[in-house]
Amino acid sequence: MGTKAESELKRAVGAADMLELLARAFSYPDTALARALCDGSFVSDARSCAEDMDIVETTAEAIGKLSCVQGADAVELQETMRRGFSILYLAPGDHVPVYPYEGPFRFVADQRPGSPLLFRNRSAEDIMRLMKEEGLEPDPNRHEPADSIWFELAFFSHLYALLAQALDRDDESAIEERRDALGRYVEEHGRPWMEAFMNQTCEKAPKCSFAGVYGDLASLGAAVLPAAFTVGR
Repeated sequence: MGTKAESELKRAVGAADMLELLARAFSYPDTALARALCDGSFVSDARSCAEDMDIVETTAEAIGKLSCVQGADAVELQETMRRGFSILYLAPGDHVPVYPYEGPFRFVADQRPGSPLLFRNRSAEDIMRLMKEEGLEPDPNRHEPADSIWFELAFFSHLYALLAQALDRDDESAIEERRDALGRYVEEHGRPWMEAFMNQTCEKAPKCSFAGVYGDLASLGAAVLPAAFTVGR
């Protein structure tokens, strides 16, 4: 494997790991996430992934912001994050500051009349189709739409992991197939809303009680996604 191929493999592995980290960050906050933020392991992992992706400079400020919660009590942080998550992403009716689902987010962004549909919309159905094509199913223990930001980031991570496997095998046919799959996902689902979701979270989080840490997490997402959208090219 040549130097260029080795570099692309490293970036693909880094992207898969970083996107998995972001998927955890925007899932409903559990004890493991709160502990990782408080003990510094989340920041350490993010820096390692950024180094592999060759985006250390562009992510440095965002990663630095997350250091502010290091040393905090994990139980208290988890409770704060759960309250903030619910206020920011799960408010009832049409009063959601930021929709964490692709279909409703794009519905509102496009200023369509009426109310957006959860579960039964084109984006959710297409993500389900793409997952099934890759032999995946959303976690049955989670009852969110398939086009949630956390499911989509996890799927994006999976596509990069498959590219990394193809690069590691030096399988040219598989590499092109995986690049094409990633490219289609980026153009059809990633670019149309993910970066806008992160930017809107950065804007809205400071105005929502208990949601400040999500603004910092979204700053990291906004810094990472432009590089992830390049699909290793």
